[in-house]
Amino acid sequence: MNFEDLRTANRLRLPHFKNRRGDYGDDVELGIGELLDELADVVIYADLCAQQIHRRLEIGVANKFNEVSDRIGYAGKLEAA
Repeated sequence: MNFEDLRTANRLRLPHFKNRRGDYGDDVELGIGELLDELADVVIYADLCAQQIHRRLEIGVANKFNEVSDRIGYAGKLEAA
């Protein structure tokens, strides 16, 4: 799995969630650049944490994606690379 696979799978799965919009509407006060920076920090620190416990983050992400897919009745699955 890579992030492009995750993005595609998330978009395909989005209609199965209760909140199907998947966007922020017209809210332009979020500071999208800053938000992306913060999200990048989260991913970086999550990867560092996973390394500390000798695990691969992409496997955890794929497993969680598949768990939620099962719960919401979505047939799509991700495989960790």
